Amino acid sequence: MNIGFLYNIDRFHRPLEIDGDSPKTIKYMIKYLQKYHHVFPIEANDKAYMKLFKLRSKLDLVFNYSIGVYGEDRYAHFPSILELLRIPYTGSGPLTQVLVLSKSTMYKILAYHNISTPKTYCFNSPNAVKKVATDFPLLVKPDAQGTSAGITSESVVFNYEDLKKQVAMVNTIFHQPALVQPFINGRELTISLLGNPPKVLPIIEINYDVIPKSRLHFMPDSWNTESYGENFTICPAVLTLELKKELEKIALDCFKALNIKDYCRIDVRLDQKNNIYVLDVNSPTALAPPEAEKNDLFPLSAKKNGLDYSDLLEKIIETAMARYK
Repeated sequence: MNIGFLYNIDRFHRPLEIDGDSPKTIKYMIKYLQKYHHVFPIEANDKAYMKLFKLRSKLDLVFNYSIGVYGEDRYAHFPSILELLRIPYTGSGPLTQVLVLSKSTMYKILAYHNISTPKTYCFNSPNAVKKVATDFPLLVKPDAQGTSAGITSESVVFNYEDLKKQVAMVNTIFHQPALVQPFINGRELTISLLGNPPKVLPIIEINYDVIPKSRLHFMPDSWNTESYGENFTICPAVLTLELKKELEKIALDCFKALNIKDYCRIDVRLDQKNNIYVLDVNSPTALAPPEAEKNDLFPLSAKKNGLDYSDLLEKIIETAMARYK
């Protein structure tokens, strides 16, 4: 097939601010896609529309790995363009992509469907910060960023002075609200889903035993996870049957509530009583090939389910194509 490949690339390696993948990741993703298809790589920037317009009669499908460029609705840019041009594509539609980017909005949708998320406050200015009805430590993060952009070890705060400082950082750098949540210091799990209807792939637990205790059991994607080796993750996670079923149900409920298509990854935390809180829904989720990132979570989960990287990409393509028949 003729496959378009839409991607964003981080050429400057600014992990605090950037949504995007390394050049190495994109290079190898294209290489894997070329195993079965004629691939047209298209960087998702302001020139991409004309390239897609010119190719629209040639393309059988676009593998949409893009997250847009500018604005609070940027995740919807290319799904909208592809629908306008009537080109089939992988992944969720424009409305879903807007919802998953804005965590504060997504939490409202999930709450409507009785899916638990952390209690969240939203501040547009550090001057608006007032006493919040929860105890420290608190986690401060941008409302609408992916790949943990804007989250560092300093995002966990222990007093109001640091809380205001982090809110100001988010407001200034990202020009968007800062979300403030209780820091849930418990097990962190990530649940990958693939298909329509989705199948739950082996659940992964982040192994904080290999991470310095000074980091308070907190691991944003922007940290160098490879330095912790293969023991950084436990896959499949060691879970009771009851907890495993509950996690799978919550993941499937999220997929349905947000009208996700084809694949996604859902991050959750457990408190000390094993209450489950959905932190984020990643659509599209990171899909770095093993040559670029050995610990990337969705490919690891798929591999444990018997899908090597090449087969995983092909499965996503087949899943998307089936929706257009």
